[in-house]
Parts: sequence; structure tokens; C-alpha cells
Amino acid sequence: LAACSKARFAFFAGFPKVRAYLLRIEQEAYREDMVRENLSGYEYHYFGQVNLNHAYNFKNQAGGARLMNVGIPKLQRSLEKVERILLSVHDEIVVEGPNRDRLIEKLRDVMEQTITFEGRSMRFPVEISAGQTNWGSLEEVR
Repeated sequence: LAACSKARFAFFAGFPKVRAYLLRIEQEAYREDMVRENLSGYEYHYFGQVNLNHAYNFKNQAGGARLMNVGIPKLQRSLEKVERILLSVHDEIVVEGPNRDRLIEKLRDVMEQTITFEGRSMRFPVEISAGQTNWGSLEEVR
């Protein structure tokens, strides 16, 4: 336990802005009894039972969910009749269709997003892997 505490202290010493960010989340969670993800406005209420691990993760998870919730319907509308979304889990989407290059282009066009928030632009790139008939054949596409 002492080694973990030492490593945590060293991490925060090297990255003081991360510690300040986490402290702001803690303060919000205890003061408001909830946390809010600012891009989407999603809120999670604790009803007196604040869970700090959840609070730390919520903002990132909810922001990622927002990107997927906006992107997946756009992707679906852009697909041709012979193309389809097979599966979506967390931040992964599995699609199929006869034209690999077209699907790769569609995924990049629709799912790569740049969001401007509070005067800062953040780009969210996608990583794409493609294969033939099974997941074992997937190779990263650059």
C-alpha cells in the first residue's frame, strides 16, 4: 500500500493539472451531489452516496457516449442498402458491406468529429481496422 501511495504522489507531482481536475470533480460531486458532463449536459445524481471513482470516469464516459450517440445515426443514414451496422459496443462499431474503401471513407467522414467547447477545439479521430470474414483477420487501416 505504501508503494501505491508513493506512486500516486509522484504521478500527481508530475501532473499537477490532473490532480486539480480531479479535485474539481470531487468538489462538484460533493457540493452538487451530482456530476455533469458539459458537452452533452448529461448528469448523474448520487442521492447522498457519492462514488468518486464513478465521478472521475463519468465525464469522459458520457462525452464518449455523446460522440457515439451523434455519430451512429449519421453513419446509418449514410449507408447504402447493401451496407449495415452489425454491432456497436461502447466505442466500437462493426459494419459490413461489399466496398471496403467506401466504408472506411464513410466511417472517417461521419465519425471523426471536431468539437469546439469553451473556445477550445478538440478533434476526435477514429481508428479503423478491416478484414474479410472474421475478427482474427482484422488489420489496422491507416
